[in-house]
Amino acid sequence: MDTRLIALWFTGLFGRGTRRAHELIEIFGSPAGVFSAGGEALRRCGVLREKEVRAVLAHDTREAELQYEAALREGCRLLTPEDEEYPDRLRHIYSPPAVLFVRGSLTPLAGRLSVAVVGTRRPDEYGLAVTTQLAGALAAAGVVVVSGMAVGTDQAAHRAAIQAEGYADSGRVALFTCNEDGTLTFEKAYETGAQPDMVTFTPDDSRVLTANE
Repeated sequence: MDTRLIALWFTGLFGRGTRRAHELIEIFGSPAGVFSAGGEALRRCGVLREKEVRAVLAHDTREAELQYEAALREGCRLLTPEDEEYPDRLRHIYSPPAVLFVRGSLTPLAGRLSVAVVGTRRPDEYGLAVTTQLAGALAAAGVVVVSGMAVGTDQAAHRAAIQAEGYADSGRVALFTCNEDGTLTFEKAYETGAQPDMVTFTPDDSRVLTANE
């Protein structure tokens, strides 16, 4: 079975960046290792409850298959830490994402200096002004501006980066990572119509942002 599909299945069961997901990877080596493990090994590992052991052994990949197909329809490809193109900065953080959704090429970002901009969704006028000034200056200097694309501070940073001179030539705005060729890198996929709220974009997304700094 495709290891990318298994990575989606694994993330669906154990979450993104959770301690349990990390422990399972440490024990079994990869999502594929968890998928292929027998009941005895799963129970002996000391991480899973019986209900979770049964869920693993069921090997139900239907939801993962739907996500995979949706990603392909959007022109995305999936990367796992085993792929050479997987960002090296992410590979070395605690519990790296089991799967990334990517459109385009990540090559232009290799070795580029980047800065994560994350802030309140309800900034005051001073906060917006400072964010706009800083993000615009950084982008104009060739620095990649990275954020989770929330409204408010994140939004202001992206607008400033887009408006910076020479944006089209250097790709200075990113949703996690984004290039001039339209590359978008996500740790997760959303159903059509998903809202950009605090449920969809959770605090643990910040570990991905900071890894790109």
